Amino acid sequence: MSEKILKFAGISDCHGIESFTPFEEAKGEMNFLYFRAQANRQRHAVVYIVSLKEKDANKVKQILDKKDFKTALVLMKLQAVTVEFPKREVAEYKNSWSLIPNDKLDPYWSAE
Repeated sequence: MSEKILKFAGISDCHGIESFTPFEEAKGEMNFLYFRAQANRQRHAVVYIVSLKEKDANKVKQILDKKDFKTALVLMKLQAVTVEFPKREVAEYKNSWSLIPNDKLDPYWSAE
């Protein structure tokens, strides 16, 4: 019996997952997500659409509930069945996706 695959959309950047919303809820807000990510490109912000097995999606949610945004992003990237980006930014977003999470990519970040 195959496991249920769930689809999510949101924004991730050098500090991890910023938003992780079921795709059916997020698809009406894709333009908003896009403009928000573009406003934060200095932090390598990207809009993603990801498919995950239900058990992996639940693990990502649990980690996000603990506010461990970087670990959640690492797990999401490792367990993703598919990852998509808006067509207009695929090349740029793929490059950033390969670099995040990494706090040092934020030009305003300092290790205090």
